[in-house]
Amino acid sequence: MQNIVEIWKQVLDIIKPEIPIQVSFTTWIETIIPIEFNNYEFIIKVPYSYNKEMVEQRYADLIKNAIKFVTGSDVELKILINSDYTEVQDKYRFKQTNLNPSYTFDSFVIGKSNQLAHATSLALAEGRTEGCNPLFLYGGVGLGKTHLMHAIGNHVLKYDMNKNILYVSSEQFTNEYINSLKTNTNERFREKYRTVDILMIDDIQFISDKEATQEEFFHTFNELYLNDKIIIITADRHPKDLPTFMERLKTRFAQGLSVDINPPDYETRVAILKKKAFQYSMEIPEDVYEYIAKNIKSNIRELEGAVKKLMIQHKLMRKEITVNLAKESLSDMINEKKQKITPELIKGNVEKYFSLREDDLFKDTRSQNIAYPRQIAMYLIKNYTNLSLKQIGEFFGGKDHSTVISGINKIESKLDSDPTLEKTIEDLLKDIKN
Repeated sequence: MQNIVEIWKQVLDIIKPEIPIQVSFTTWIETIIPIEFNNYEFIIKVPYSYNKEMVEQRYADLIKNAIKFVTGSDVELKILINSDYTEVQDKYRFKQTNLNPSYTFDSFVIGKSNQLAHATSLALAEGRTEGCNPLFLYGGVGLGKTHLMHAIGNHVLKYDMNKNILYVSSEQFTNEYINSLKTNTNERFREKYRTVDILMIDDIQFISDKEATQEEFFHTFNELYLNDKIIIITADRHPKDLPTFMERLKTRFAQGLSVDINPPDYETRVAILKKKAFQYSMEIPEDVYEYIAKNIKSNIRELEGAVKKLMIQHKLMRKEITVNLAKESLSDMINEKKQKITPELIKGNVEKYFSLREDDLFKDTRSQNIAYPRQIAMYLIKNYTNLSLKQIGEFFGGKDHSTVISGINKIESKLDSDPTLEKTIEDLLKDIKN
């Protein structure tokens, strides 16, 4: 998630070309300090009252438009003078939730692939927690898991600013836990994580090989759950398919509701594009929506990135939005000559790479010289095609679900510690994609 410093840097990049006189930019814009960004306001600080007057009169709209472009949020711009800041800081008492205010239910596009996940998340945010706590959202990258997680938190805070909500990635949880052990501040760590009303942990699969972190999270989970606090977790797969995870943690996850999110269908992709264009006040022809939706299918982030690229070309470069412009500006995202990645293509390349004969990977053998390449092929098919685990098993001659999971998990668990395997995967992907 972007912090306010990162957002402000992007805002400056956008507005600088719009202020051609360097001294004006230096005097009125570079002296601004970003302070806070919440659901309703973007707060900045200026040194003197005349700076405030000048920014309000000449640059406020420009800054607000740039903020909307970067964050997708249409917020009020609040301008403070240095002497005002301490008073406002006490008044607002901003909570360190780590929530992104632009991720709301209103900005989430609902389709067949995410309808249940949206309905469940909204129910949880509205206090209808029966059967939904803990909530475990799972699916591929960029499909809206994190968006829904933030939307829950933002919805709750909209009606009760006193709620103690904390969103973190599993990596942040792990790093803070390790640091607490190094600095002998474990009690402070536990107080932070075990006294919240809602705890959100993103990408829990990344602690799969970290036993001590899992143990700590298990006790954190228990403390919150026993005190009727809400726990929301995301991962790239169902809880039962998480590799090297403590069984008692998987059991805890199963106490609530697990909901999957799939890649958006064509109609949903078009709706996502139109909603993003509306946020940026852009008019995009229908044939351009059609072109993008037919060529970008994998996830929502890429769809949103496509609209942003067109926005820059249109608003900053003054280019008319056409299919040709889309083809030109999105060429790095859409390669029409690119070979479609299929299970057959992956299998063939893996057999060639390991000097195997055609269809060797289909053989019913546990011989390491075939089993290991087959596990790599299963891993690649899972990550680069739309086949389910069941379909992958069927592709390899009727292998059962547990065999596929075991094979994929073995590759994933070795990737971080085995540079040879990492190089093998990289080489195979180059061959497959080209």
